[in-house]
Amino acid sequence: MSRRDHRKIVEIWDAAEADQDSSLDLPVAARSLNLSESQALEFLAADVLKDASSFTSPWTCHFMDLALIVVGAGVMLLFSYLHSPRADQDKRVTLVAPNGVKTLQVITSPDIALKPVKETKGSFEKLEGVVGRYALRPISKDEVLTSKDLSSSPLPAGLAGREQISLPVNSGDLANTIELPGLVSLIATPKCKRSKNKPLSLNDVYVIAFDAPANPTVAVVALTAEQLATLTPFLGCGEFTLVKTFGGS
Repeated sequence: MSRRDHRKIVEIWDAAEADQDSSLDLPVAARSLNLSESQALEFLAADVLKDASSFTSPWTCHFMDLALIVVGAGVMLLFSYLHSPRADQDKRVTLVAPNGVKTLQVITSPDIALKPVKETKGSFEKLEGVVGRYALRPISKDEVLTSKDLSSSPLPAGLAGREQISLPVNSGDLANTIELPGLVSLIATPKCKRSKNKPLSLNDVYVIAFDAPANPTVAVVALTAEQLATLTPFLGCGEFTLVKTFGGS
């Protein structure tokens, strides 16, 4: 250590000791030594540790001040490390749409982005695995998307032009096993004494969503114009049951 450096260190400690209301001003010390803050901290720490080894140096009294600075800086760095996205974190598909998305809204490319986040069960690693799927619940901006939040697959081309309608259905365990959107049959049975309709079965019906895995529950189904016209006489006077073929979606 040169005499010039030694004089600067003496001046730094004297200034810190003179100001009883504050600890060492690291930025000022760094500028005085013409070093970066981290280099100055290492430089001062080495000097204190060297002098403190004998426990007779006048600089020993400053050791606790420096120790507090080092500990405080370490705590701040640790806090920042734990609470900030890091390069080593996995990136997952995150919703970036400013207004979020609504239930049954289809996810498009501008709605999502890959962001570093903590591990989230059921999250997606690739954007293409999400585009075209629709939301099963309202999702807010910056939420990490998971498989339970979205349909199992994108909307089939066969849904184009269909009407969506909510029906109270007897679904039993099917509500827990149908991958959405799911292709099923719908059986309508008249329940009113005044009804003269006979039970009917509609095939090629898509279930879009369930409100809850209960029985009976409300299901959102997609019907063609012809299916809706056939089913209309049963609305308000019928019982509806979902039927799924083994091996179907």
